[in-house]
Amino acid sequence: MKKSFNAYQENMVFIKSIFFLSLFTINDIPEGVKELFSYHYDRNDFDAEMAKRSLDLFVESFDVDHSYFLWSEVKPMLSPSGKWIDFTKKSFTNRSFEAFIEIQKYFEQAIERRIAFENEMIRDLLEKPFKEVQKIAAYGFEPYPANFAQLKTKIKSEAALFATRETLNGRYDYENVKKKIYTYFQKKQREKELEYMQRGPSMEEHYFSIHVLKAIAASMDAHTRFFSPDEKREMKQALSKDYSGIGVVLRDSMDGLIIQRVVENSPAANAGVRAKDIILKIDGQDITNLYFREAIELLSGRNFTKVRLEIQRGEQIFEVSLTRAPILSPESQARTTLFPFGTGTIAAIRLDGFFDNDQGNSAAQQLESAIASIQSKEELKAVVLDLRRNTGGFLTQAAKVCSIFTGGGPIVLARYGNGQISVVKEKITKPLYNGPLIILISRLSASASEIVAQTLKEYGVAIIVGDTNSYGKGSMQYQTITSDEPFCYAVTIAKYYTISGASVQLKGVASDIVVPTDLSQIPIGEQYLKYPLGYDTLRQNFKQLSLQSRDELGQIFSFYQRQASGSVSRVWIDQLRSLSETRGLRADVADPALYEAQEIARDLVMYLNGGSIKKGE
Repeated sequence: MKKSFNAYQENMVFIKSIFFLSLFTINDIPEGVKELFSYHYDRNDFDAEMAKRSLDLFVESFDVDHSYFLWSEVKPMLSPSGKWIDFTKKSFTNRSFEAFIEIQKYFEQAIERRIAFENEMIRDLLEKPFKEVQKIAAYGFEPYPANFAQLKTKIKSEAALFATRETLNGRYDYENVKKKIYTYFQKKQREKELEYMQRGPSMEEHYFSIHVLKAIAASMDAHTRFFSPDEKREMKQALSKDYSGIGVVLRDSMDGLIIQRVVENSPAANAGVRAKDIILKIDGQDITNLYFREAIELLSGRNFTKVRLEIQRGEQIFEVSLTRAPILSPESQARTTLFPFGTGTIAAIRLDGFFDNDQGNSAAQQLESAIASIQSKEELKAVVLDLRRNTGGFLTQAAKVCSIFTGGGPIVLARYGNGQISVVKEKITKPLYNGPLIILISRLSASASEIVAQTLKEYGVAIIVGDTNSYGKGSMQYQTITSDEPFCYAVTIAKYYTISGASVQLKGVASDIVVPTDLSQIPIGEQYLKYPLGYDTLRQNFKQLSLQSRDELGQIFSFYQRQASGSVSRVWIDQLRSLSETRGLRADVADPALYEAQEIARDLVMYLNGGSIKKGE
């Protein structure tokens, strides 16, 4: 098995040597941490608390599912003694990072041990019928195993669960594919481990430095992060919602690299590539034994460069030549669903991120276009802004989205570690839309989407519907993801507060009318993260602020009072809630929460019109 593992390593090193223009060294660690300290909200020293957190995160990031170590092995690192903490601090100060190097050695030993245990457990599973394998299948983040017997059982359960899912999802005959399934299982496991088992001093030091930087960054707070070059590319695409490529969504499988979906009007679509096609070669290189991310690296490239693919479709094998082009993610489109009502319509507009990219496409532009398009065709009775899958994005875009409904003004307040207050404002203009507005949230709605929801609630122009609370991320980050800086990170620089001085940190945005979404019972939110910032309000800290800040905030708080008292829609919340509770969720519709949100919008329109529009018209 070791020989096979080393072969995988050779592939990985070859691929990475192409794409890494420069490698990180241990000397980069203190420089990277120093840069983070210079920006961070309240961390500026590698103290005992950070040392303890860093050890915890360094180990946990390696053994996420607790299937490599015994509790007795990790206890000294997860519950370190004062001596271990002092050793960690000293190794940071003298730039040797010996504490982390010692732990890294345990990682390598644990990987080799796991490989041996895997082989043993898989041999046993191969002898069992599928029904027995299904009974063994289990997964969870249980405590670390107490002994080797428990560790083997855990590994066996993971392999059985993997085999069960692959068999059922692919509708395979288990007996015919079981060897192939377990080979694929081990390939996926080795892919997770490659960064810890690099051969050659340069690559070893590169990944070690990244892992230490990640652990120290994450020890500052829940949202300070250091990103590897691979992650930087992925994060940049997530923020901009565009990328250079051929326009396919890929899925790794034991049969190979499968095209799951083809983006409309993309190079792949125009060349006749279809969903379920399997990619065999990229530019003549066989990718059968490559890991998923290695294949993605080969497929990636700059706009207007060519790439050749060998594709299998059924029994047919053929080659296509494609030219990479700018691809807009489906998430970069505001998706609209119309519900006819009376003489007009209620528009449910889904916005999955507050993005902005070099193609001139942004969240605010998408929303403006969607609303303007509807208004040009028919009477827009109400808007349901669906932010259930919106985890945030650019603050500037959140502010512009707010101004679509408010006509500008103060949007959000930022308080930095030095106590300085900054006010994010939008120029006062006429709102594009000032009619009934329902904002639909879930436990996943976070950050910039929470700014939008809470701000529009406080302006008195929106009613919040959805899960009891949103995610609860009330902090702001400075990021170098979209720049060419050598260090790629996001660092928490401030807490944000809405115009009332309130914070959503940990608590989230509270729904005015609770309409459970499909995420309502899932433990998602800031409170479940490690090391989140605490909750406070600006009013609590008012006396600690400078006279200038207090004067400016006093004016904003007065502005908030005028806005809240002038709300027309929000006076009907109690009646709307009562009607919603009486109705309950419809089980016979595709999206019960969205359907109920538009029902609430209908009720609101009728109340605002004095009941002149009858339901069902």
